[in-house]
Amino acid sequence: MNMHTTDRSESEIYNYKSRSQKKRESTALQKQSEILSGLSAAQLDEFMLPAELKAAIAHLRTLAKHEARRRQMQYLGRLMRELDAETLNDIAARLAVLRRKKLPL
Repeated sequence: MNMHTTDRSESEIYNYKSRSQKKRESTALQKQSEILSGLSAAQLDEFMLPAELKAAIAHLRTLAKHEARRRQMQYLGRLMRELDAETLNDIAARLAVLRRKKLPL
């Protein structure tokens, strides 16, 4: 009998993310949402984003105070974490294309 057995399944062990890893991923999503907020309306329409995320981005554009913008960025990061991997990959790929074209972000 192994004294170090746990109740975690094998998939939970392999899918484990440290707190630091979760923070890095969250920060990366916040940075992507900040870039999205800087796009023009026409550029933003090219992305297949949920209405709630588009509305949150539009609200971010109206905020002037630093703390309000910071909280809204955290909210955008949370909304982006709810997106599926395919959508997140599509967003990252489209942003990379815009960077290569050197369009204003």
